[in-house]
Amino acid sequence: MKVIIAGFNLDKTLIDKYVPCAQSTPESISAAYARISRSSKSVNELRTDSLKEIEKSRASNQTIIFEMGHASVAEHAVFNVDIIGISRYLTEFIERSRLASFTEKSQRYVTFEDDFVIPEDLDSSIKEEYIKLTQTLFKEYQSTIVTLMNNLKAREPELKKRDLETKAKEDARYILPLSTKTQLGMTINARNLENLLQRLHNLPITEAQELYRQLFDAVCHVAPSLIRYTDVKKNAYSEFDSLKPIIKARSDELVTLTAANGSEVDILAALLYEKNSITFSDALASIVSLTPVEKAKLWDSIFRDLKFWQKLPRAFEMCDLIFETVMSQCCWAQFKRHRMCSIFKTSEVCGSENVIPPSVQELEVRDKWQNLFTEVNLLIQKIKQNQPLLSNYCLTNSHPVRVMVKINLRELYHFVRLRSDQHAQWEIRKISDLMSSLTRAKYPMAAKFLMGKSSYQKLEQNH
Repeated sequence: MKVIIAGFNLDKTLIDKYVPCAQSTPESISAAYARISRSSKSVNELRTDSLKEIEKSRASNQTIIFEMGHASVAEHAVFNVDIIGISRYLTEFIERSRLASFTEKSQRYVTFEDDFVIPEDLDSSIKEEYIKLTQTLFKEYQSTIVTLMNNLKAREPELKKRDLETKAKEDARYILPLSTKTQLGMTINARNLENLLQRLHNLPITEAQELYRQLFDAVCHVAPSLIRYTDVKKNAYSEFDSLKPIIKARSDELVTLTAANGSEVDILAALLYEKNSITFSDALASIVSLTPVEKAKLWDSIFRDLKFWQKLPRAFEMCDLIFETVMSQCCWAQFKRHRMCSIFKTSEVCGSENVIPPSVQELEVRDKWQNLFTEVNLLIQKIKQNQPLLSNYCLTNSHPVRVMVKINLRELYHFVRLRSDQHAQWEIRKISDLMSSLTRAKYPMAAKFLMGKSSYQKLEQNH
């Protein structure tokens, strides 16, 4: 056996300084790995050959990826991208890419200055009003941080300054608009970057088109053979635009369990199936024949000595749940990071009231916030008349949206461990706790340990 590190992330300034320009591309690794299936040479020899003939490697990539259709070869090329000075609105769009990694400048820990995106394509008759109102929102944000810090200090004098600031920013950010400028680091392979570029190309706003151009130019300069189909026009499903939904009842419940597929018996049967050479129907029959006490023993064996960092068996994916939730844009920014489940968000904000943090509701600034929300909503309606997409820049973190999530029980364990933890942000923790409660009612044995990380630690201390 032999293990060789074939490559790893390096800062671009080091690559430019020490790697010959002709060889500073991930295309050579993609081409070498593509040849593994058809060559008797060792993979490290293939990499050496690929590096010596970059143009040949590029031609090989083009043939294998785009003509033969083996797109997974492009996944061997990975890029680290700094994206600086974009709006929170566009950030949310980018971070819907499922198979990529993102770290974003946090509004929970960083104080944001009066810096926001002014859409170039915004109607000139509205631009001045847009700028003035956005500046007012930032002033209110700064003022609220101070007010919340003073209030917290009086109530919890033991808190350190850093903790006071963090708690204050966590709630003050609800007044910030989605036009707020931010930055993020993105790690993405070439195949998924091509998909992101397609999505950006189909978003008809200037900021998205500028990001598309800069991303395309930067990556294609480094790896021209890996990305080709970026200007594909995607189906807009325009037939749905004229379809008027039948609204029987509008639910403002924070969390609703709308469907659950699969049973606890399915989980146990899947585990039994993996340990034997039997059909799944035989495994099901075997589990069904057990007494409740015998089944309970099986569940005890699954959860015995379970740590908060341990994954549940894949058999827990046999159970799928569909939840509908109402949450703020602020909460959505966290919720959508759980990209392995299927998440759907309505394009319009829902009819519920803006989400105001409890810490703000008990202060006099609450009335100021309500007045500002009224102004924001009036401006949104003005912009929507001719430029509906651009109205999203005016939305604040507090505006509510409807979200539907299809998630299997294994992934739900991961979500709840993180989001029901005592250190989790208050809004997403409330949603996570409700999802846990509804799931435990449906799957009392399988969801027995559906809890935040901090609860696991308390269980260990008690034992």
